[in-house]
Amino acid sequence: MSDVMKAGLRQMPGGSWKLWVRGSTGALTTELEATGPGVLPPPADRTAALASLGYRPADPASYASGWGWQESENRVGTLQLVGRTAVVALDGARPPGLPSQPAVARREEPLTSEELGDLLGPEAAGWPGLGLTVWRGGILRHMADQQVKVFRGGELIGFTEQSRAIPEQRIYKAVVHIDHEGLPYGDGFPPGTMPADPVKAQEEKKARFNS
Repeated sequence: MSDVMKAGLRQMPGGSWKLWVRGSTGALTTELEATGPGVLPPPADRTAALASLGYRPADPASYASGWGWQESENRVGTLQLVGRTAVVALDGARPPGLPSQPAVARREEPLTSEELGDLLGPEAAGWPGLGLTVWRGGILRHMADQQVKVFRGGELIGFTEQSRAIPEQRIYKAVVHIDHEGLPYGDGFPPGTMPADPVKAQEEKKARFNS
């Protein structure tokens, strides 16, 4: 039997919904369109979105009721509705209730040293050689593909954001804390500065953050 994993669903500020399945090498994400203010995506649409990522509910018989929902306050004090459920990898069987047009997923791909060098500079090119996995995309919905997430095994240790002052520059943030919604807080480096060793950078930032 496939390993049971967790999937999550959160309504985004623009009204759409973001669904994700997090594995040992990062997260797969897709979006579901809003059907109305505060209206949950129907069970069939949730199941279709999971299928587009290669997963199904762990218990197909209860796929409509297997989601747990709660209101959760984000970092800016806004309440968000967050749902979670258990999923397993698809085994070739089509889950029940799929609509004819499944959700479109953007499957993240790991970046090579060459791609990182072109995107972020020579320091970032060395990250894969340290045993780190780097994925395209930011931690929030509207972050562009020029943003990246850095993983050590299944742990997110850093990510980049676009500089507000100089949009063409990237700010690297070492993860120092994960909030109750699973979103990381990061301690930033100067715009355009990438650490040669993200693991060491995270340890140093955490020590400074906790002191």
